[in-house]
Formats: sequence, C-alpha cells, structure tokens
Amino acid sequence: MTHLANMERIIIRYLITLTLALQIGCIAYYPQMVDIPLIEEEDDLRIDIGISLMGGHGTVSYGLTDKIAVQAYGNINMLVRFDIQGAIGTYKWFEEHSTGMELYCGYGYGNSLFGMDEAAFGNYHLAFTQFNIGKVEVGALGVDFGLGLKGGYLFGNFVDRADLTTIHKNDGFIFEPTIFFRILGNDVKYCIKANYVFPISINKKHSIFSPINIGISRQF
Repeated sequence: MTHLANMERIIIRYLITLTLALQIGCIAYYPQMVDIPLIEEEDDLRIDIGISLMGGHGTVSYGLTDKIAVQAYGNINMLVRFDIQGAIGTYKWFEEHSTGMELYCGYGYGNSLFGMDEAAFGNYHLAFTQFNIGKVEVGALGVDFGLGLKGGYLFGNFVDRADLTTIHKNDGFIFEPTIFFRILGNDVKYCIKANYVFPISINKKHSIFSPINIGISRQF
C-alpha cells in the first residue's frame, strides 16, 4: 500500500511543523496518545509507535492472561519533557462481532520545562481509569475504529525557576476521550488518533492544558 506510506509521510511532515509551532506556548499537559490495542487473547502483543503534536510516543500492550492485559506508554518532545504511563486491566473479545472491550486502571507521570523563556518547570501525577471499545478489520480495507474514555485525578505542581515559588498548582479531575482509525497495510496497521482533555474541576484561570492532540502511528 504505497499510497498509505506516502500519506503517512505527508502527515508526519505537517505534524512536525505544527509541533515546532506549538512549542512556544506554556503548556505542561497534553492529551496522551496511548494506543487503544483491543487485545483479543492471551499472549496478544501490540506495539504502537508514532508522532503527534506533543512529540514522539510509543505503547506496548500485552494480553497477560485470557482476561488480564497490561500496558506501558512513553512520550518525549523537544521541550525537555517526558510523559510515562502504566496500566493493568481486563478485556473481553467478542469474536462473532469482531469487537473488543477493555477497562484499564493506571498511573501516569510527566515532567516538563515549559515556556520558551525557560521560566518554569515541574511535574504532574495522574491516577486514571480508561474504558476502550472498538471493532477490528471491518470491510475490504480491514479498518479498525473505536474510542477510549479516560477519567482521572491530576496533581500538577509547577515552579517559578527564579524564586522557586509555586506558580501553578492545578489539582482536579480530568476527562479525556480519544477516537481512532486503523487501516491494514502490508505488514503493519496505520493509525490516526485524536483526543481532547476536559479539566473538569481545575482552575482554568491558570490552566496548564493544551486541550487537543492529533497523531499518527504504526501498530505492529
């Protein structure tokens, strides 16, 4: 599928350009590009690697048993920042409908320098639950599609570099939905994801959030 590879290269160029443009903002938390793997059975291994508006990311998901799955995720970008996340959950595969459902509970951590003047730095912690649902290899193109619904409590602590006085302390609940589409290639699946974060109970006057993220990846 040469046209898919060409399309992937074009999208990656645009994402890199947008990423460079968006780095000038004071943003400490973005929606995360965690894969929605839709595990089918024990020993099912999914590896997802890609790029988004917030940098390069990767997810490894594995069916530990016929009911339990584990997942690890990492992201890094040019603002000397990184995000990591781990989760464990349960899954159910409905063979007759080519449909998967997953429920994960996990913990995320991020550390960042934000603002082009390097005025502040800090970290966040996130305890979350996420529900995923989707269909696999639908139609002649073998399209996967579905959504993930993530909710959690975020603890944000960001500090003024000059006097070490806390300037942003954003604690509260967030809601982060994700939609995805995957198309079967020769040996891999090409994936497009988009997600949005709603800071439900966090003071928006000093918000540290970039609400939207878009990314492309390959799932092996």
